[in-house]
Amino acid sequence: MATPTTWRLLPVLLVTFSYRCCSASGPPAPPSNLECYRPCDQTDCSVIECIWDPKPHPGAPTIYSLHWKPENAEDEHVTNGSSSHGLIHRENFVSHGNLRVWVQAQNEFGSVNSQEIVIHTQDIIKPPPPTVSGHQDPLEIHWSSICGELQLSVGLCDVRYRTKDHQNWIQ
Repeated sequence: MATPTTWRLLPVLLVTFSYRCCSASGPPAPPSNLECYRPCDQTDCSVIECIWDPKPHPGAPTIYSLHWKPENAEDEHVTNGSSSHGLIHRENFVSHGNLRVWVQAQNEFGSVNSQEIVIHTQDIIKPPPPTVSGHQDPLEIHWSSICGELQLSVGLCDVRYRTKDHQNWIQ
């Protein structure tokens, strides 16, 4: 005869067994929203960081890898990333060139690639935020940017602000 503890464990065991036994198998959904940029610090822009939205398979661990190659070449490079981002180090890309970039998701049931994007390595530079100084009334903002030191031209900048207690930005 079953004890009360056995009766409580039985539904848990049935759900676990039916999930592992009867869950849909197949490769994960392709990663989406792939974006790449070159974050800059005070001295250089030495890596390309790529981010994406993972779509892991619920029943199997998923491994993500970032792939890239120069636009008109066959040499493919790959690095294992986390589930949502990866890095391309400076020695693996030219400064003024196009790269084809995609992410591969792989599990025990197969693999699938994200949509491929083509990026120009100079067009994805993301300079650091300016250093803001000034404490006058009315407030005047003066800033310096490192874009000149990095020989970057980022065009015009928009200024927006908000007080600490408000969520809305004023431009």
